[in-house]
Amino acid sequence: MSDLGGTIATWVERRMAEMLAAPGMWGSPEAIELQVLLLLELKTLALRPALASKNPRQVIDAYIEFLRGKFPSEPSSPLFELLKAPSQEAEFCKTLMEFENRLGRSLQKENPFEHSALAIKLTFKEGATPSISACTTYYEEFRRAARAVSRPGDRLVRRAKKDVEQATNFTLDDAEVSQPNGSPGSVLLKLGPHGGQQNFEAATRVREALSTMMTLAEWAGTDAATDALHIDDPSERVRIAVQAMRLVPGREVAVAAFGGSLLGRSKPVEFVPGNYPRFLSIVSAEANQEPFDKEDEVRAIDLDRGLVVLGGKPRVHCYMSQEQTGDVTEVGVTARVIGTRYVPQIGRPFVLVDSIETKGSVEDN
Repeated sequence: MSDLGGTIATWVERRMAEMLAAPGMWGSPEAIELQVLLLLELKTLALRPALASKNPRQVIDAYIEFLRGKFPSEPSSPLFELLKAPSQEAEFCKTLMEFENRLGRSLQKENPFEHSALAIKLTFKEGATPSISACTTYYEEFRRAARAVSRPGDRLVRRAKKDVEQATNFTLDDAEVSQPNGSPGSVLLKLGPHGGQQNFEAATRVREALSTMMTLAEWAGTDAATDALHIDDPSERVRIAVQAMRLVPGREVAVAAFGGSLLGRSKPVEFVPGNYPRFLSIVSAEANQEPFDKEDEVRAIDLDRGLVVLGGKPRVHCYMSQEQTGDVTEVGVTARVIGTRYVPQIGRPFVLVDSIETKGSVEDN
């Protein structure tokens, strides 16, 4: 949906202005006062749903405190009793407007990265209109990378265990779409945990995996050395960096921001194209490099890890970007892979793919 909270808040402000400009058309002073408070509660709920649900009395409590400060010598009473003379109508309306303005200054829109379990905001490139294909493609790549990092070790398996798949099967609680209008368009996804039975161990693995990738993105935005990551195992650093590279946006999306209670981050962590060289520096620091250009049979595909395995001995593990994962969809075909081969001091050599092109089935050749 669009920014429903902002739409409601604007409607409330306009309706209150109309009401206080001609209060006689809206009922007695008591009715006006109660309608104003109800509208302000609606505005608060629209802008800060999580906080308003936890404390449904926040508007009325703030109003009572406001009246006590405004009329310190008067007994605690509603405003329509404190200013009940017909000649005080203008002051009555002015006082309600003053409370609205005071409440508005403290009523900032709720931070989705603080109150959602997981929030993902995709900001599109200048002039690009948010598209469903860009959102779903990026989100699916995120889920696959999360599953890949959550899987222990570096074994080639067809898919993650069911508990890890379930732990990354987030529910869509809400979505906000902002069309380009003087600023880039964006899509905000507010996600929650899946609705089934929770597996604590799997949920913990997923949370730790996501947090580690966020740590890499935060590191990539600095000039810090690799040892600042505090990931001692070189092969683990490389494994996570390869998956984090898949979250670097491309094509239509300029920035992908992550936050939420699941990540322990109310300040969003951004993946931007400038992160890619930093992630690549982790990979290249631990390995020798050489050009790679080979045509061979595709023996396995692991979508979670963005991986195709070329046949032969030894088999070659080739990691693709999110734009390339749809280029190879079946095994048993011949593919030409061009990229860079990395030979780490510890662990299996692998290729980062620049381009991949299928040539048909092996039988056809």
